Amino acid sequence: MDKLLQKVYIVSKSIDSQETEKRNHKILIVDDDPRILDITAKGLEYAGYQVTTAISGEAAIETLYTKDFDLIITDYHMGQLDGISLLKKAKLLHPKIMVIIVTGNADVTFAIEALRLKADGYILKPFNLDDLLDRASHCLKNTSPPKL
Repeated sequence: MDKLLQKVYIVSKSIDSQETEKRNHKILIVDDDPRILDITAKGLEYAGYQVTTAISGEAAIETLYTKDFDLIITDYHMGQLDGISLLKKAKLLHPKIMVIIVTGNADVTFAIEALRLKADGYILKPFNLDDLLDRASHCLKNTSPPKL
């Protein structure tokens, strides 16, 4: 089994079933790397989140016109529509949506710019799945999950 998938499986087994029931939030994951997109989606699904994926910023915008989400986790460096542009558009369409930007850019000015534009957090690559789950949980803990 792939080491990253093995890690996803181990993390999923450590999540308490009662906690899983509380995590009925909808998350949109956006990344132009299919492998990262798939592994991240699996990890969040195992944690109990409802996950939708988009392979580009443009695809994410199309999805935002038809579905509601509590949180977007997006890569910063993508094709024509990067994570910051997606952040701006998402906040215009859904002002209460939360956005976490994933980046390899450790520059403090990037972090300040993302937070100024109302990003709810950022994570540096390479990231640990546990850290991503913690960050998502922290963002969503004060929001009510959608009624099913």
